[in-house]
Amino acid sequence: MSLRINSSTVIVRSLSAGARSPAIRLAPAIAARSYYSGAKRPDGTELPNIRKAERPHPCTAIGPLKAPIVNPADKYKSTSESLHAYGRYLISALPKYIQQFSIWKDELTIYIAPSAVLPVFTFLKNHTAAQYTQVSDITAVDYPTRSNRFEVVYNLLSIRHNSRIRVKTYADEASPVPSITGLYDGANWYEREVYDLFGVLFVGHPDLRRIMTDYGFDGHPLRKDFPLTGYTELRYDEEKKRIVVEPLEMTQAFRAVVASGSRLGVGGMIRLIRSNSQHQGQKGSKRNKRDSPPTYICLPPSVPSITQPLPPLNSLLNKSIPQITPTNPLAVCNPPNQSAQIYTPVSGQGREGSKFHEI
Repeated sequence: MSLRINSSTVIVRSLSAGARSPAIRLAPAIAARSYYSGAKRPDGTELPNIRKAERPHPCTAIGPLKAPIVNPADKYKSTSESLHAYGRYLISALPKYIQQFSIWKDELTIYIAPSAVLPVFTFLKNHTAAQYTQVSDITAVDYPTRSNRFEVVYNLLSIRHNSRIRVKTYADEASPVPSITGLYDGANWYEREVYDLFGVLFVGHPDLRRIMTDYGFDGHPLRKDFPLTGYTELRYDEEKKRIVVEPLEMTQAFRAVVASGSRLGVGGMIRLIRSNSQHQGQKGSKRNKRDSPPTYICLPPSVPSITQPLPPLNSLLNKSIPQITPTNPLAVCNPPNQSAQIYTPVSGQGREGSKFHEI
């Protein structure tokens, strides 16, 4: 308490002494609280008012528009012109083998027939103006609506000229393509991969066998007609205590491919779900949940989306369809103008037990 009194006394004395000095005047209302400075403060008229300040016109402040440093329209202009000249040179050098060429941005693509693979690749590797000595990739694309459904694509690199080129040819299931392993050793595994995933045959390959899928694999996975679920299932059997390979119970039997102009769409795809109903067998019989009857859902191509949610099954109508059997569950997809349908085969009851729900 004494400390507080002494402190306040010192402050009052200092303020009183300051009031006597000519440079500082003590304000009467707040004599014991603060100091009063004799410096002159600028009034409101002397300070700039930001709210009322004149702003220059945007065009005047920024200035005229300037052209970009790199014009997108002219970005590939010089490169495209040189590629056009080189494409015309290749056609003039190999008019018998090169059918046409195309350029997109800075990518040059030439189109050849399968019989021209070896002459063209020999020229591209050994000619002084080419020197494409490295094969970067070999792949394929499946177009089911074409007579030659497979488009085989080669990507080459010229280290000497720092240039890339793409070569495209065509094939089908029966007509093979000449192998370029005699020219490029790196094409060995690339051609095996294309054969494994697409089924394209390469004549002259030293060891044309599967490289990515398992032994005894059925089909080629990257074909458009390959079922999404595959044909077999590899799983561990708890009863047999070993890994077994067995056919799938829910197999996508077909895929209807619809072509519209240059675009390729997929229509009439089947959505497969597993029924939640338990197997009604004898008491004490051990049945796996895999034995429950599958449910096949067919959507015709007229349905706009196959991802739309289906209504609950209890709101659907049950109708007996004697002409549909569990061995032919996809017969409900035959009528062209029909709504989405669900077909559930009932095991052990034949045609009379087959139920059909129409949405």
